[in-house]
Amino acid sequence: MFQSVVLLCAAMSGVMSQGWGKPEVGTCPDIPVMEDFDISKLYGRWYDVAHNHWLFGEPSICCVTADYTEIDGTDMTAVQSDELRVLGSATNLQVKGVAQHTDNPGQFEFYVPDVENPPSDGTSNYNFIATDYENYACLYECMQVEPELMEVLAFALSRDSHGENLCKDAFEALGVTTEEMVYTVHDDDCTYYPDPS
Repeated sequence: MFQSVVLLCAAMSGVMSQGWGKPEVGTCPDIPVMEDFDISKLYGRWYDVAHNHWLFGEPSICCVTADYTEIDGTDMTAVQSDELRVLGSATNLQVKGVAQHTDNPGQFEFYVPDVENPPSDGTSNYNFIATDYENYACLYECMQVEPELMEVLAFALSRDSHGENLCKDAFEALGVTTEEMVYTVHDDDCTYYPDPS
C-alpha cells in the first residue's frame, strides 16, 4: 500500500501543471507574454535540467523529459515522462496531457484528458516565459491558492540532457530563488521513453 501511495504522488509531481507546487507566502506576479512565440519551433523533446521544489516526489524523480507534438497549430500534446527511483528499483512514469492555447502567445492551459485535474484559478497554468527554441525554454506556473499564499513551479528545460540552467534571469525576474533550484539527474542509468517526434 505504501509503495502505491508513493508511486501515485511521484507520478503526479512529474506533471508540469498547477496544483503540485510547494506553497509559499506571496502573490503571483504578472507573467510576461512572449509576443513572438512560435509554437512550431517548440515541438520535440526537452529535458528538465532544473526546477524549483515540488510538493511530492523529490529527490527520487530522475530523467525528466517533456515531449511536445502538434495538434492543430495552436494546441499541442505535452507528454511528461520521468523515472522514479526508490530502494534500488526504477519505475518509468508518463503523463500525456494537452496544452491548450490562450489569448496570450506562449501561455497555455494544461490538462490531462479523462482524469480529475488539479484545481485551477482561471489563469493559464503552463507558461513559456523565455526560449531560443534550440537550447533552452523556461516554463513557469503560479497559482494563487489564498490571498497571500501561492504555488509556483519553474522548470528550466534544455534540448540537451546535460544542458545548463539558462533560465535563471527569467525566473529571478518573477521572484524564483534560483539558488534553491533542484538539478535533475540525467545519468547513464536513465531509460527514456522513445522520442515521439
